[in-house]
Amino acid sequence: MSDRRDVINQALNDQVIWAEFDREGRMTDANDPFLKLFGYRREEAGNLLHDHLCPAHLRTTEGHMQAWSAVLEGNVQCFEASRVTKSGRHMSLYSNYSPRKDASGSCVGILLWVVDRTEQVLHAQEDLAKITALSLTQAVIEFDMQGKVLDANENFLRLM
Repeated sequence: MSDRRDVINQALNDQVIWAEFDREGRMTDANDPFLKLFGYRREEAGNLLHDHLCPAHLRTTEGHMQAWSAVLEGNVQCFEASRVTKSGRHMSLYSNYSPRKDASGSCVGILLWVVDRTEQVLHAQEDLAKITALSLTQAVIEFDMQGKVLDANENFLRLM
């Protein structure tokens, strides 16, 4: 059974992006995909605070502090998060912050699991920009499958 678990753990460790933090937010461990995503070397991880991964304008927000406190109280927190790499590149991540509990159920650390959604978010923003540009320059009307008008932009309405 141990060999099977080792194989599963290795496969997960290679594919799932994760890091662990103590209660104060200091990184205690991270896997290679996490370090690569954020641009850090393993020897830098021990001095890294969770706040270093957050854009400066978010570090002291009420929402940021409430989410961290909620995890410390034992509650899992899942949300889309803006994060920043060592080089300053901004990313959009789906983040799962889970309390790591001791035998008595007290939170002794935080496990962070992330999915990098940066490319999808950038594509969605690009698509929205294109649609907005078209709507500013073209008359657009939208119908349902029965021919009922669902929406019409200002350009279309001005022509009617």
